[in-house]
Amino acid sequence: MTPAQELLNKLPEDWEAKFLGMYDEGCSDWEIMREYGIKPKEWTLMHNALGESQFAEVVEYGNALCRAWWEQLGRTSLNTRGFNTRLYDIQMQNRFGWSQKAENTENDTGVQLVDIDSIDRRIAELTGKDKVSGDAETS
Repeated sequence: MTPAQELLNKLPEDWEAKFLGMYDEGCSDWEIMREYGIKPKEWTLMHNALGESQFAEVVEYGNALCRAWWEQLGRTSLNTRGFNTRLYDIQMQNRFGWSQKAENTENDTGVQLVDIDSIDRRIAELTGKDKVSGDAETS
């Protein structure tokens, strides 16, 4: 028997239902580890060494249940007076990697500075006018 299988055998007989019940209340892997006295290295060992095992499937489905609980909380509480949206936002950022940063998906290297006089000259070339309408007279 492998060390991962030995650890799995130490869990309660109905561990799957207990884990899923906790996940369904928004609990994280860490809370489940604490509840059942599982060390992080042991958790990782069971998850990785057992491959496509029932443990990995329960954890994967459980994480989906956890996320659904948190998303439902936000969806149903937005119109509730006193709902702390900032705290909810922080929770979601920390739990699920949500970010407030706007991502730039273009390969733009930055803003190019352009000389106004060169723009005016180019417009004059294209339109055949000496001056762009709306330009103020300078003296």
